[in-house]
Order: sequence, then structure tokens, then C-alpha cells
Amino acid sequence: MTTTVESPAFPHSGLRPGDVVHRHVSRGPAVDAVDAAAALRGSGRIMLSCRDTEAEPVVLLAVGELAVVSRVGPRRDPAEPAPVTAAIDFLAGLEFTPGAGPDERSWFGCIGYGAVTDFERLSLQSSSLPTYDMFLPEVLVRFDRTGTTVVGRGTTASEARAAAERVERVLRGAGTFAETPTRAGAGSFGHGVDEYLEAVRKAKEYILAGDIFQVVLSTRYSAPAEADGLTVYRRLAEFNRSPYHFYYRGTDFEVVGASPEPCVTLADRDVLIRPLAGTRPRGADRAADLMAERDLVSSEKELAEHRMLVDLARNDLGRVCAPSTVRVPRLMEVERYSHVMHMTSDVRGRLRPGCRTDDLVRASFPAGTMTGAPKVRAIEIIDELEPVGRGLYSGAVGSFGESHADLFLTIRALVVHDGGIHLQAGGGIVHDSDPLAEREECVAKLQAAARAADVRLGAGVHA
Repeated sequence: MTTTVESPAFPHSGLRPGDVVHRHVSRGPAVDAVDAAAALRGSGRIMLSCRDTEAEPVVLLAVGELAVVSRVGPRRDPAEPAPVTAAIDFLAGLEFTPGAGPDERSWFGCIGYGAVTDFERLSLQSSSLPTYDMFLPEVLVRFDRTGTTVVGRGTTASEARAAAERVERVLRGAGTFAETPTRAGAGSFGHGVDEYLEAVRKAKEYILAGDIFQVVLSTRYSAPAEADGLTVYRRLAEFNRSPYHFYYRGTDFEVVGASPEPCVTLADRDVLIRPLAGTRPRGADRAADLMAERDLVSSEKELAEHRMLVDLARNDLGRVCAPSTVRVPRLMEVERYSHVMHMTSDVRGRLRPGCRTDDLVRASFPAGTMTGAPKVRAIEIIDELEPVGRGLYSGAVGSFGESHADLFLTIRALVVHDGGIHLQAGGGIVHDSDPLAEREECVAKLQAAARAADVRLGAGVHA
């Protein structure tokens, strides 16, 4: 399918390159964000996100479609620009009226792991999920302690006002969201234990042969199920503190998660990549938790692996940032989540003049913490050793525009698609990895999303 930026024939609004995007801002009623999302789920693509900040959480609901970028599978025509480039070009051709902030100049949605084939000469296993699924929202709803701010958009001032008023009416009539329990059948892992251990053995052969230093092998748990993504979102937000909670509904799938790791953040040309590498399960009590932390920060394997991924992030930023600006102001600090703790670092830089957001995505995608190093060879080995294409897993979710990016890794996530649910997690393999311990780490990373969906991984953990 030829990839184009398109403006679908929706009944309320449409957008073409060169149009002026008008805005209408009003205060809406105080309403719970999940209740609002449930009431607006009939409005095409929809995205609900909660971004943790030092001040207060930024809760944003994007609904309606002024324009869409969507593609399943790899690019068929090598002459076509990558969709992220087409998306930025499209934004550059629009005129936004005064007052429009970064969120109003951004695409919202998902970039699948397979998008790397637009940036590198690679051929990967296919997936039935989109490689790209992004939209320019017709309406943005911002939530705070006192109510909502509704921003309607359109090609005329009257269209923008009408869009905002339609959403306000829905918000005023929104009822309390009724959670829908997941009904799941027997599930299984793509890798059984023996298959996973064999994949680790082969990965270590590549490491010993000098092909790679590290590779991130993942395993997927799938089950036939009837599941509601918003229910999972609400439950996940209740018990799993995370920098970024998200719910995205496309045309035939939902993806929901609590991502601990930014893929890439861009604001005022300042760039952040935040490698997260090194994991331990949370302890049953404070003493056990501290013991797990001491074990993590004293592990030569974990420290060496983390430093390598920090260096990879520095290299990625060096491709698009001024060299003198690339730095590591925060190194190997431990952060805790509901079921696991991680070691994290901050790698920062300043985007060079002439580089755009699509250049930044091209330089850094997918994250090194999802692949290993060297990145391209690690991706080739992942495709050989993992039984299915990754789809949305280990790609990116969030928003980006000409001068803004807030993209998180699609991890600690659950995908609802084609009559089933899918959870996936990975771990970094190095020369001295314990294969069974690596598998147990993967399973630990799946537990939060599984708990939110009331899914018991059960016998599949060890089968």
C-alpha cells in the first residue's frame, strides 16, 4: 500500500497541505479522563495519555482525525519518503493560528518496531499490526484538578468551534465508565522454555564470534480473549506508577501500557534518551527490596551492559546533536515500579541546526535497549531467533511534531487485536548471561500488564 498523509472524509472536518489550522479553546466540565475517553470512543482513533512531571501529571485526550498516517508492512517503493518524514513535511506545510502549543502541532499514535526498515537496509518478519498508525487530532482535551480545557481545531474558525462544542456536549453527558473484565482462554508463549534457552545459546555463540556485544531477546505471551483496553488502562494506572501511561485505539486494535522508558524526548531542541537496563524483581518487603537493589548495583554484568547501552545512546545522539552537547548528567540510578526495579541513566544533547524531528527518530530508532549493540547486526539476529515479528512491541508511542517529541517505548504493554491479547518483554543477553534468569526477568516484566488484565500467565511461564 502506498503510504501517504491523508485527510479522511470525516463528517466534521478535513485537512489538506497548505491549510490554516484554526483553534477554539474553551473550559469544559470536570470529568474523569477514563470516563471521557469511554464516552468519545466512537470518534475514530483516540489516545489517552498521562505523563508524569515534577509539577503534576499531564493528562491529555486526543480524539477525531484531521489527518492520518497509517501503513501495514514495509515500504514497497524505495523512492517514497519514510512516513515520519512525510508527517513532518505535512506539518511544515500547515499554518497554525497563534497560541497553538507543541501538542497542537503534533501527530499522536504508534510507530511499530518494523519502522526500522525505513531507516536501515533490513528485511524483518511481518506483522498484521500497523507499522505506523498516527493521527492529527480534531480535538484535544486537557485535564486538571478544576476541570477540562477543550481545544477544537478545523480549517475555519467555525469548524474549530463546532468541534470543541461537540466534545463538550459529550463530556457533560459522560457517565461513569463500567469496567469490563477480561475473558481469556488458555494462552502460551511464543518461546517455550526449551526454545528460549536454545535462542539464548545461539545468541551467545554470536557474541563469542564477535558479531555483537549484546542482543535483546524477547518472548511473547498470547491468549484468545475478549478484553477492553480502557479497563486495563485504569487498573494499570491504579497500581503501577510509571512516567507514562497510555491507551491508543486504532481502527482494529488497542494498545495500552505503563512505559518506564522514553524512546526520545525533544523540547526546544534539547534531546533526552533515557536508557533503562538492569532489572531485578521487587522484594516482598523493604529488606528484600534493598537486597535486590544491592545485588543489581553490584553486578559487574549489569553495570557493563548498562554502560554499553549508554554509549550506544551517546552514539545515536552524536549523529544529530552537536558533539560538544552530548553528555550523561545522570548515570545508573535505580528506579522502582510495581513488580520490578531498573537501573536508569540520562543521555542528553542539543539538536544540530538543520536537523528535524524525523532525523532524530531515524538516528535513534529503535532504542538500543530494545535491540543490543551493534544495533543493526543485533536486529538481524533478533529477527532470526524470535519466532514472530515484534509488531508494536519495542517501537514507540506518544506524540511528535516539527520541534517536539514525547515518544516512549511500547513496553510493559498489552495489545488487543484479532480476537486475542498479546504481552511481550525482553532481556539483554551478553556472554555470561544465565539463560533461565533472563527468561525469569522477561516474565517478571509481563506481570504488571497481566495483572491489570486479570490474566494468569500460569503454566505457560514454565512450558
